[in-house]
Amino acid sequence: ENTTAKNIISSINSINVKDGATLTMDANGLFRNGNEINGFVFEDGTQFYYTGEESVNAIFKKEINGYTGENDNYYLIANPTDNNYVGNLDYYYTHDLYTFDPEEALEWQNHHDDIIPYVERGIGYLYANSEDITLQFSGNLMPAGTTALTLVKAEEGEGIDFPGFNLIGNPFACNAYVSGYNFYTMENGEFILNEGSATIAPCEGFFVEA
Repeated sequence: ENTTAKNIISSINSINVKDGATLTMDANGLFRNGNEINGFVFEDGTQFYYTGEESVNAIFKKEINGYTGENDNYYLIANPTDNNYVGNLDYYYTHDLYTFDPEEALEWQNHHDDIIPYVERGIGYLYANSEDITLQFSGNLMPAGTTALTLVKAEEGEGIDFPGFNLIGNPFACNAYVSGYNFYTMENGEFILNEGSATIAPCEGFFVEA
């Protein structure tokens, strides 16, 4: 169920938000563990709507189903925290992590061999793993609101995937509502065109046309 937090008792060690729930918190409903505002764990499918100004430290989880070799179970992922390291991302070393650069002839770059693969907030990534795994994004969250992301208008060319599109990530811990553009999201390993508007969940990336 959805929960609104106000004046949460500081003696609680942690709050775990289950699938399908939304935790809403204003600046007067801070949960403190010691001197830090932390102790939140958000399961896949949840969101956190926070309008305060202080940093909130939390863990966001995203469940990944292993692929079977038929290009299924690929995901467009995004980091809702300021920590570029993602727990379990390269666990087993059976993963693929792609960035997309619309200005390069080889738009897709695989970071499988990176010693420490980083996932930056605001950027979308294509991810897959041959194992079932739970990604853990742990760090400070951005309060709900508006933010500006720079888009690149690349020229069309032979063999170019998604000409004119950029792969970006939802930077928030809550749903991002975007409109006025054409978008591609991903479902079951397939790219889905959304014309005019889209709702992007936390930890999800999407293509947007510049």
